[in-house]
Amino acid sequence: LTLTYTATVKFGLASVVEKKALWVSSPSMMLPDPEKMAEPWRVPLAPGGRTTVRVAYTLPEGWAAELPASVSLTQPFGRYRSQYTLDGRIVRIERVLEIDDVTLEADARPMYTIFRKAIGDERRREIGLRDLPPAPAASTTDALYSEARAALDAGRFAQGRDLLLKLTAERPEHPQAWLDLGRAYTRLSEFTLAQKAFERQITINPVDAFAYNHLALSLSSQGRRDEAEAAFRKQIEVSPLDKLAHRNLGGLLLDMGRPDEAVRMLETALSVDRQDAFTRVQLGRAYLAAKNMDKAVEAFETATNTGTPSPFILNDAAWRLVQHGAELPRARGYAERGVAAATGTLATATVAQMAAWRLGPVSQLVHLWDTLGWIACAQGDLSAAQPWLEAAQEFSDVGEVAWHLGQLYEKQGRKPAALVMYTRAASVLGSPWPEAQADAERLKRDGVSAPVG
Repeated sequence: LTLTYTATVKFGLASVVEKKALWVSSPSMMLPDPEKMAEPWRVPLAPGGRTTVRVAYTLPEGWAAELPASVSLTQPFGRYRSQYTLDGRIVRIERVLEIDDVTLEADARPMYTIFRKAIGDERRREIGLRDLPPAPAASTTDALYSEARAALDAGRFAQGRDLLLKLTAERPEHPQAWLDLGRAYTRLSEFTLAQKAFERQITINPVDAFAYNHLALSLSSQGRRDEAEAAFRKQIEVSPLDKLAHRNLGGLLLDMGRPDEAVRMLETALSVDRQDAFTRVQLGRAYLAAKNMDKAVEAFETATNTGTPSPFILNDAAWRLVQHGAELPRARGYAERGVAAATGTLATATVAQMAAWRLGPVSQLVHLWDTLGWIACAQGDLSAAQPWLEAAQEFSDVGEVAWHLGQLYEKQGRKPAALVMYTRAASVLGSPWPEAQADAERLKRDGVSAPVG
């Protein structure tokens, strides 16, 4: 079934002009209410198994549209996607729903409910509208913005920041510059300035597809968690199917000691993208905090066995388990697979690839060495742990890594060597480990001194 609608937007309606938004609804996608479905619980087919709705709105002269992000949802029983495009003054919307003729088990009902709600919310999304500004006089602002973006993409964040500061001074109403300036400040750990930049972006475009999410992250980095939660929820209000906002809010709720709420939010993020391995690891972490080990393991297993998991995903899953002292053989298997994958990537990498990656895979491999060594240490396999932790310490400037090696040395009875590692861990610039100083002082009180030379 294909339904096509065309219309000319008439801005004589006061409600439309006042709101500066176009409410874009479309006919029902024919998904039944689960509360009204009788047993056996069966999803009825849409006509032909597929419904397509196409809508085209023609905007008047002098108006511009801020299009929402397109959406793609995949579930075992069906698929949904939407696409928003702008062709001159014509806003084109296509929404496609495909439903399979299947009978759902009881445990699939929550998934169906979320899927149906997400589609319902997406059908009622608004398209932001604004006055189309006059064409700017010939200037260098476009070239300046391109140069700034190139600097950010290359990891030259200070240069990108300086170029964007110049750009925003010349053109303070630039539609994207404040968002990118906030991103630059974030990468430079200047979170208060990042917050102000994101707030300015929201002033320019209150329905920006990304600004509230970034604002929330900058607030969270300042320890302002309640404000961050509100900003994440505003992002979800602006973009109901933003998986990153749901995932980030889930992580924040977990850090705030609310694991049950975090589980629900992360499950919602997965309803948008079932293939997102990082969200699954976060869900596993939330189930660990909620003391549901079976569900946690299920999430980790799915994340690490779907497609080709990245070394990052394998390391993250392993680390979450060892942090809880749980499923250590499983965690060690994840870490060993991660080391093998990262080593294989580096073995075939070219110089050009390494430059483009900015040595990211090397850092990931070092993290995996530390994780694998720490798991072996927790298992009491001290001889196996030592080479991994020593290798990680050799290439790392993170205090926690030095502290791990200190813990190993102390278990081996090598207290002077442990004291050296604790002292190093406590004094690492930028990332000292908080427990290291107390451990160093404890050994000193016991009469331990660092070896000479």
